[in-house]
Amino acid sequence: MEVAAAVHDVNQESLKGVTLSSPQLKKFQLIHALVLLLLPAVGTGVAIVLYFIHGVSPVNIGVFALFYLLTMLGGSVGYHRLFAHRAFRCGRGVKVLLAVLGSMTAQGSPIYWVSNHRRHHEYSDRNGDPHSPYAVERPGVLDKLKGLWFSQVTWTFQHELTNSTRYAKDLLRDRDICLVSARYFYWVALGLILPAIIGGLYTWSLYGALEGFLWGGLVRIFLSYHATSSINSLSHMIGSRRHETRDRSTNIWWMGIITVGESFHNNHHAFPASARFAHDWKDIDIGYYAIKFLEVCRLAWDIRTPSKKVSTGGCDEK
Repeated sequence: MEVAAAVHDVNQESLKGVTLSSPQLKKFQLIHALVLLLLPAVGTGVAIVLYFIHGVSPVNIGVFALFYLLTMLGGSVGYHRLFAHRAFRCGRGVKVLLAVLGSMTAQGSPIYWVSNHRRHHEYSDRNGDPHSPYAVERPGVLDKLKGLWFSQVTWTFQHELTNSTRYAKDLLRDRDICLVSARYFYWVALGLILPAIIGGLYTWSLYGALEGFLWGGLVRIFLSYHATSSINSLSHMIGSRRHETRDRSTNIWWMGIITVGESFHNNHHAFPASARFAHDWKDIDIGYYAIKFLEVCRLAWDIRTPSKKVSTGGCDEK
């Protein structure tokens, strides 16, 4: 299935109330984006240098893998499938845990992230989309690369502030989510401190703590940030399209594992309320497996999935 040939403009009148104008919040956004871009990148560079000098302990490789998986699930299962799309239901404890794990990705508070994502769905690949690679569409290769870079990185500096009172009213009424969002930076710090503590206790050394901080903290944030951002960029530019949608979303099967299923993005845009993103038996959707595990443990219920004929069907409650 071919990608749509054009991205249509949205009437500017319809964009009223979508964004906010606040110099103070804009300054805060720029600082957050700069720190998120640079600090994990520098930490990853340091970790690579130290790896070639000293190697890395198996426990800290394990710490990296564990925190990468848990925080990516916090983002995919919590921020995305639960909070943004209400694709399943769960108890208060699971809800708060997923919100905290999602916050540890350092990609913004639950309310901030959900507001941007719901806005993305409303205006996907059109005016109003905060991170479309087609923000400025020209035929040249250089312009396509600029669009790729924008949707991967620089949108976090340049996008207008999304109006949460329009896009996240339900979360603003949820006391638990408001409390988690208000303490967002505590959870980011916790996601850096815990790997350091584990690494330090296992090796009983400051170097082990440093190694845990780097691999389980900064390297993990660097890789999870770019894995998630690749959905904004690559999953709107390359890959296959199983379903006809009004945007240019695509599926990229080989990114399925590292994105815990998020790279089946065309499937998601076709059935946004579904908890399951993979529509083929051979495609790996770790986020959905996690939700089904919660269901087995009686910690999740009312899981929404596409009807059997996913090419034409709607989204059923199961």
